[in-house]
Amino acid sequence: MSTALRSFSLVAHVRRLSKAGSELYIRIGNADISRLGLRHGQAIEIDLGRVRIAGIVKTSGGSPWLAPTSGSSNAAITGALRGARFEHGMNVSATAHSAQGAPESIGAGGKYNAMGAGTVLGRMSGSSAGMADRQAALRNEQKTLIIDDAFIREWHPKYDWIQNDEIEYQRLVPEVARDMASTGTISEKTFLAIWKWKGAMRVFGHVMLAAYGTLYAPAFRRAASEPPERKLATLIAPGVKLPGVEAATGSTVIHFMHPQLMPIIDVRTIGVLFVARLISTESKDLAHYEEFRRAIDGIRRSCPSWTLRQIDRALFAYHKLVLDKGKDGGCR
Repeated sequence: MSTALRSFSLVAHVRRLSKAGSELYIRIGNADISRLGLRHGQAIEIDLGRVRIAGIVKTSGGSPWLAPTSGSSNAAITGALRGARFEHGMNVSATAHSAQGAPESIGAGGKYNAMGAGTVLGRMSGSSAGMADRQAALRNEQKTLIIDDAFIREWHPKYDWIQNDEIEYQRLVPEVARDMASTGTISEKTFLAIWKWKGAMRVFGHVMLAAYGTLYAPAFRRAASEPPERKLATLIAPGVKLPGVEAATGSTVIHFMHPQLMPIIDVRTIGVLFVARLISTESKDLAHYEEFRRAIDGIRRSCPSWTLRQIDRALFAYHKLVLDKGKDGGCR
């Protein structure tokens, strides 16, 4: 490979090769192909969190996909995906990078082995260098945080150990729904209650509450009608930014408007997703909200029995109790 790409995010669509068949493959959306400048024949490695799949990008036909590398097979990819508990129909927020070197140069005698759930499809070699590479890959994978059903089941109840806001959250959701149903926006009273729930009163002085009816309420109404990828921009993009509203507080308001669709971005949730290698940065701003939203949506689709709220609780609790070691700091 001559093209050196840094890690980038995309959605890996796990699908069956045929309607009647059982073998799986990874489809890549045309939008991701175009956005990332991926080309036909390019070798990449996709990290789905629980497993890494190396392959060759194929863009011929209507649906770009990841073909097996030389020496690998669709059966090997299927085994790796199923071993990591991925099945047909899952859309997984993933990271990827150019697979420089070996994948395209391995000959017919090269062997690939799916070394268990959550591991790399790596070249098997008898050399000491090859063994060291495999051991390093295994060590790195063991450190990868997996956000799945078991993670959410364990960590979302622990949220109540450190926060005491669930009753208010459950009260606010229907209150916002009533506001939206009656006026198409959020009342000033409800807005203040959301801001207080968020724990952001220390920055409330930047909000121009006197202009709520002419500035904030209309913006929330516009955001409600925008597609998911445009909702937050309606509130905080340059030229239309609401005074005092940032990505964390703006996404909180939008979450209450769409509690099953729009996640809240904050330092704790992005911190966990970054450690889990589901997002490329810990930046908490508009420019990186869509990557964050897609990562959360990937978790929701992979774990359909859990709500956005339960996923958020699990991430927040893990950060506070594990990553942050219980230190104080930051608002909800």
